[in-house]
Amino acid sequence: MKIAIPLFGSVVSPRFDFAREMLIVTCRDGEVLEREKISLPSGPPLWRVALLRDIGVTVVICGGISAFSGRLLASHGVQVIPFAAGPVEEVLEEFLAGGPARARHSAHRWHRGSRGRGRSRGMRGRTPLGRHRWPPTRRLADR
Repeated sequence: MKIAIPLFGSVVSPRFDFAREMLIVTCRDGEVLEREKISLPSGPPLWRVALLRDIGVTVVICGGISAFSGRLLASHGVQVIPFAAGPVEEVLEEFLAGGPARARHSAHRWHRGSRGRGRSRGMRGRTPLGRHRWPPTRRLADR
């Protein structure tokens, strides 16, 4: 089995789509046989997925990933384990031990809205320019 982990220094990259390097780990029966660090091309997700497919990657452990990249990887038979975060060695050890790679180091947080941005909370139905909307609800001739 070949495992790909996008890197940001020595931790799992928070986003698969923007990582510049990837660690490729070859494993058999939970034992690491080979490690290789590769540079990734910047460009469309198709190039990244094609590169991983050509290398023979079967599992990708990553932080966030776009839906498009996730679907592309899945269509090529690659298992995607998203929302992993933390030092690469710890995440890899957890995965090889049979546990979820994101158990202790999850990057995933459930956020409901954001504070004070747009109409989600702070504006409460008002337009940025004030209380009046354009076009006016009453005709100008009626005023």
